[in-house]
Amino acid sequence: MVKSTSKGTFLPNQNVYDFGTILEKKGKVSHTFIFKNTGKQPVVINDVKTGCGCTTANFTKNVILPGKEGMLTVIYDPSDRQGIFSKLIEAHLNDGKDFVCCRIKGTVIPYVHTVEEKFPYAFGCGLFMNYQTLTFSSQKIGEPNAFFLRIANNTNKKMEITFKRIPNNRVLKMEEKLILKPKEQTLIAASYALRHHYRYNRHILIYPFVNGKRVKPLRIEWLASKKD
Repeated sequence: MVKSTSKGTFLPNQNVYDFGTILEKKGKVSHTFIFKNTGKQPVVINDVKTGCGCTTANFTKNVILPGKEGMLTVIYDPSDRQGIFSKLIEAHLNDGKDFVCCRIKGTVIPYVHTVEEKFPYAFGCGLFMNYQTLTFSSQKIGEPNAFFLRIANNTNKKMEITFKRIPNNRVLKMEEKLILKPKEQTLIAASYALRHHYRYNRHILIYPFVNGKRVKPLRIEWLASKKD
């Protein structure tokens, strides 16, 4: 249902536009609503509210004289959104004195991302992660910092992972053993709180052992610390 305080003299050519089924992997979709000014007074579209960051709009900025048409193009971004959607679009007219609404709807079919897309770094033996280097920025003493490391087993077998630190830094808090089921993906935290000031950058290497076999290392870096 289109609502308006313009008394029916500035309405879209359709109340609702149904995109039907759209594929997430194909990206943004758009539709243009056409509004005709059937009244006796000029109309200005001052602003458009979409209510969500996934939906944006472009619209006619010029004055729409009686008998003329204006356009409102609605762009919907299906990225990381799946299933049914319905978005109300509200156009504010004449310095907020009037408004008119229309709606878009549809169904997003999600894109199944490959392990390589979600976890771009291959460490060997089917182990993938979303980082190959974790860099802790300059910190003050006692200031905590953390990364969330995504890990994937891209094999059809159970994966037992142990992490060996060189040198053996114990201030870094991170799991040392992990078991992943075939094709399992998980998330672990790597956190650190500065204990002493360091005027230089430091790093260690963490070597994962997959079912007993050492693979490529994960690099942990610390930038020189801030002074209080």
